[in-house]
Amino acid sequence: MVESASQHQPSVLVCGPKSSGKSTFSRILTNRLLTTTHRQSGVAVLDLDPGQAEYGPPGTVSLVHVSQPNLGVPFTHPGVDDGAYKVVRCHSLASVNPASMTELHLECVVDLYDYYRHTLGRCPLVVNTPGWIFSLGLEFLLDVIVKVRPVDVVYMSEDGPAETVEALGGATKSLTLLPSQPSEARTRTAAQMREMQTMSYFHLVPTHGSTRLGWSSQALSSVRPVVVPYSGGRRGFRGILRYDYQLPVELTAEAIDGMVLAVVEVESLQAFRRHSLQASLGPSDGVGDGSDAALLFSPEGIPVIPNADDVGLDPRHSRTVGMVLVRGVDTANRCLQVLTPMPLGRLQRARERGSGIVLVHGKMEAPTWAYTEHLYEGTDEVKNGEGTDEEDSHDEGGTRGDESGVPWVEVFRGSQRRPVGSRVWRVRRDLGRGAGA
Repeated sequence: MVESASQHQPSVLVCGPKSSGKSTFSRILTNRLLTTTHRQSGVAVLDLDPGQAEYGPPGTVSLVHVSQPNLGVPFTHPGVDDGAYKVVRCHSLASVNPASMTELHLECVVDLYDYYRHTLGRCPLVVNTPGWIFSLGLEFLLDVIVKVRPVDVVYMSEDGPAETVEALGGATKSLTLLPSQPSEARTRTAAQMREMQTMSYFHLVPTHGSTRLGWSSQALSSVRPVVVPYSGGRRGFRGILRYDYQLPVELTAEAIDGMVLAVVEVESLQAFRRHSLQASLGPSDGVGDGSDAALLFSPEGIPVIPNADDVGLDPRHSRTVGMVLVRGVDTANRCLQVLTPMPLGRLQRARERGSGIVLVHGKMEAPTWAYTEHLYEGTDEVKNGEGTDEEDSHDEGGTRGDESGVPWVEVFRGSQRRPVGSRVWRVRRDLGRGAGA
């Protein structure tokens, strides 16, 4: 397989069931190519699994140019800029479930592959796919094979199912079956790994004098947010675009508060697909005479792009540049307070190119870890400074102080509001002492 990577425009597509070792095999193959035949050119990776993204935050698919071996798990490299790799182009599905928007997912694949052919065609290509091998998932895999035309297809299972193997064999001339390599020592679920990757992404900080990533241990609740006006002449984005179920516009502020949104650069108005919306938005950032005609506004004044047909932005004319966590909606000053590790200069360059910015809201998992970071941080400080007793810590719920003002979080202390008998019973420390005395 490595020998085939020396051919003109080589490509390997890796597929298989969930937890079969697809990502691990793709990582090993990429590292092998980087250390043998393609040290100078690097390797292109099409990361097509939004639920277990190797590069970038969850919910995205991307084209990545890897120049150095990847020796870490995904949450060690969640950013889009690093000395070992570069995310060349990225699209957000606003969901970790590939079944939520199958057509948009395939359109993103086609756009990323076209971009690869025009920019990284001299590099070998490794394609990592979702672990969705039945029904629509199998159709998606077959469509990807038709569009990408990989030299080799690797299926990470020798146990079928037979209909999947037969369909893959009919779609490619070179199908290799490898035994599944599930991790026997897996201590984290897929959802927990996504949480760790998202947490790692939002804790990224720039490292001066180095191209490698750095992280901050500071709780996000104590980080100064970026203020983005959503009204007036200095509005920072065209509007909120909702994927999947369309919420009533009056619930917009409540729906996005505390959630992760994708920041999408709209390179052309053709990204909106609908001619009426293109005409009404106009060439500016959605501000100006007649540019708000097709927009809806929440009671707080937040602009919302109507999407009754659940149509995603055309990936040929848009790209995701980062993610933001909405910390709060400031209705008095008509602005959003957001947290993001994304360099603000990236948005400035997008504006200089004449592009607009859209915030995409979908079915991303709620970042509940961000709501309680400061509680755990305070608990650690108390334990390190005062040395709490294990039983006392349990009885007090592991926290100190009045946390009743924390949004989205309710702190229970001891057996408060718990059913009778739910408290953990411990063996008394003096059990057996003095026996026989």
